Amino acid sequence: DYSNYSPVFTAATACDAINQLPYTEDFDAYGTGEGHYPNCWGKINTYSSDRPYCNTSNHYAGTASLYFYAGSSGTYNIAVTPPFDASIPVNTLQATFMYRATYATDMLIIGVMTNPTDASTFVPIDTITPASTASSWVEKEVVFNNYNGSGQYIAFKNTYTSTYY
Repeated sequence: DYSNYSPVFTAATACDAINQLPYTEDFDAYGTGEGHYPNCWGKINTYSSDRPYCNTSNHYAGTASLYFYAGSSGTYNIAVTPPFDASIPVNTLQATFMYRATYATDMLIIGVMTNPTDASTFVPIDTITPASTASSWVEKEVVFNNYNGSGQYIAFKNTYTSTYY
């Protein structure tokens, strides 16, 4: 005899720590639009929609970029890399990436986290702001050599301040 079908359950195991450098991510392999996000990256979002996500509009190269938006007072989005292996101290790393903002008042805070699900563990390292002209892609570099904590996750945070970002 056959039983009734059981409900479908989808699960995944934790991703391995990053143990080889350089580590690169272009966001092209995950599809685009809300609900599309790198499999092994963490995310914290207090805005009403599913931000950040892989977006096809205004991408630098390939098919996608990571899109942030905090549209109301007190909201933010955080994208968190997979952990770096304990054999790779975060204070020996640098992040190099392409950055594009829509408005001259936009900003992106790059930091380190000890817990990818707890925003209170976010330690800011640098704040990136656009050049005087927004909407242009610019290469940015953040060096983590002044970080003295135990965090193994690099994180990117977009936050609302006086207007949406």
